[in-house]
Amino acid sequence: MTRRDELFAAILASPDDDNVRLVYADWLEDQGVDLARAMLIHRQVQCARLPRWDRRHAIADRECASLLARHGDRWRAALPALDGIAWTGFDRGFCNTVRADAVASLYRHAAAIAAAAPVTRVELHAIEEVEHAFSKATVPWLRTLRFSPSRTVMLRQRDSIISAAAELELELQEGDLAEWLDARDPAVMLDRLTLSGGHTVGVQFAVRLAAAPWAKRLSTLELATGFVDHDTGYFNDPTMRRAGSTALAEARLSRVQVLDVTNQRLDGDGLAAIVGTMPILRELRARRCEVTELGRLVSHETGTPIVALDLSENAFGCVGLEALAAAPRFAALESLAVNLCEIRAHGLAALTRGACWSTLHVLDLGNNSFGVDGMVALVDAAPPAHLHALSLANDDFTAELVEKLVALPWVGALEALDLSRNELGDNPAVLAGIAATSVRALRLDKIGLSTPAALAPAWSRLVTLSLAENPLGERIAGLISDEESALLELDLSYCELTPAAIAVLLRARCPELRRLKLTGNLMGVAMFAELLRAPMCANLEELDVSHCGLSEGVIAALAGAPALDSLRVLNLRGHHFKDQTLKAIAQLPTLRRVTTWKLDASPWSMPEADRAMLTARFGPLWWYEEEPYEAY
Repeated sequence: MTRRDELFAAILASPDDDNVRLVYADWLEDQGVDLARAMLIHRQVQCARLPRWDRRHAIADRECASLLARHGDRWRAALPALDGIAWTGFDRGFCNTVRADAVASLYRHAAAIAAAAPVTRVELHAIEEVEHAFSKATVPWLRTLRFSPSRTVMLRQRDSIISAAAELELELQEGDLAEWLDARDPAVMLDRLTLSGGHTVGVQFAVRLAAAPWAKRLSTLELATGFVDHDTGYFNDPTMRRAGSTALAEARLSRVQVLDVTNQRLDGDGLAAIVGTMPILRELRARRCEVTELGRLVSHETGTPIVALDLSENAFGCVGLEALAAAPRFAALESLAVNLCEIRAHGLAALTRGACWSTLHVLDLGNNSFGVDGMVALVDAAPPAHLHALSLANDDFTAELVEKLVALPWVGALEALDLSRNELGDNPAVLAGIAATSVRALRLDKIGLSTPAALAPAWSRLVTLSLAENPLGERIAGLISDEESALLELDLSYCELTPAAIAVLLRARCPELRRLKLTGNLMGVAMFAELLRAPMCANLEELDVSHCGLSEGVIAALAGAPALDSLRVLNLRGHHFKDQTLKAIAQLPTLRRVTTWKLDASPWSMPEADRAMLTARFGPLWWYEEEPYEAY
């Protein structure tokens, strides 16, 4: 074996040992080979050791995204081609995730997977276990299982693969989640449970979770649901509410460090009851619940400091924020989101005087009415020592007020800034001030911008740029410089872009672009075909061309495109294609890697065989779009 082989074998033998990976990276650097891989190892190890809201994490993560955009496909191509297996995500320098089309494929290739990369995470879209009994010896390396069923689900009781994982991620749209968890062996402890999708986690689930033996060691419990319960009476047990919070509190899950109960309609007392039984809780997310007062929640003085808190879309107002800013357990907050919480200027002033102002790294203050007095509070505040990401979207700031803001040295040093939905227009001082900052992630949605040329100096620097709902039209050309751009994400939705304007955009040099959103710009099929062939779109992972005036001719455009091997998410909503067109899209070889589809149709009017075929290819709810939640 070569020295490189020996080091890689050591990584496979000890996948949790970062030191072995760093020695491998150092060897690559010493030999002058695969320096991009060496850098990826260093940067992803750094990310693994830092909280995600730390400035250093944000910078390192951005560098990792750039490296993967340029080299990820090459590194995946070097791994063995296994039928039914796709190599996907990377962690600490190496592929750590595979997507399997079926349990049988995973078991058949388990040994080959383990020999090729330090994989610990598996994504499954179908589990048919009747003839495939699970054995821990088959996949001893499995730690995290993500299950987002799009086809048949047939779980074996107690010897199901979901008993193998210490971390379980379930992405479900509907149904009783308890039935999935009943298949777990009660003797096998679970470290992390993450639920996502439009599921209904209600009181009954909370009661069963509280009684589950495998839940006693949970360190992460994420029960966020995308389903917004509006008292329609459609579901008998829609969300947890007070009864569910009581059951969860009685479970006394004392090892939980991360809790997410978004959309579960817990009130302040219910949330406080749960938090009171979690003495080492460090991260709490409770978006869109019914928390109107924070008295009991912030009164807990015992327990480890809570460092990350998201209470967005709860109407606790200034009184609640003032209490939070003075609470001992929240004095060292590093990430805080209070978006749409009915906060006024004096609440913001209290936050800037609180102890956590000097510890915050990430702060979301969007959709609160601050106005002139709020800007005064920010201008007069002591410079926050660690803040690098700030959202002030829709906070009633005028261009004159924002001009004062962007002149502040600490604002100029931010990594991320969101000023969307403030009436800034084409104010040259504001735009020039923004362009002169160090901001790498910029969001200026719906600010009345029509002439973006003043932002051109920032074009090559930005990694995320969102200018949605601004009437840019053909003036988009003024934004695009001749320099190569570092952009990874670009959102130009509803920007009145004409085919000519899109043609100018497609000539931009954006070799690392991974996500492109062009919703609502009427490009037509011919320009769509050009977009698919454009160099800037060669490595896209997500493409949104919903409501873009595409016709049935989209089939020819997609069929004539180069193989879109990087594309994972494709949004074609807003185009009611015929059934035959949908079936043709499902069979296109150029789109074989796309796993998330968003299309419009009425599947219940189709023949059952067609509906089954499209569901197997596109997923269970490919045709369904939830009504967006409007926070404005």
